[in-house]
Amino acid sequence: MTAAGVVLVLVGAFVAVASVLAVAPSDGMDLLGVDLTGGTAATLFLVLAAVYALTGLLIVLRRPVGRPIGFVVGVVALLIGLAQMPSAGVNGIPTVGVAVFVLYALAIGGNDFRRG
Repeated sequence: MTAAGVVLVLVGAFVAVASVLAVAPSDGMDLLGVDLTGGTAATLFLVLAAVYALTGLLIVLRRPVGRPIGFVVGVVALLIGLAQMPSAGVNGIPTVGVAVFVLYALAIGGNDFRRG
């Protein structure tokens, strides 16, 4: 179970670094039909990175609220990966793979969140 949490924390760190190093200095991007400047896109991805990392921390600490939030974050990550596929091609596959792993680990690890 903690593997899902560790993966989310690492993904959060990766997204934060990528948003600062790759997205912020760019001319911007088209995100689901909305044109965003580099700074706006980087800010959006930094918020997403924080959500990933905080959710991962809740899961690692085995807080009961972490599991349902983890499912929501996993589904959001899966949708982001699927949305990337037409434009990013194989670059969307790791996002989908990580999301599927997180959802799988949370689905089979329900006993880890039981108290006492």
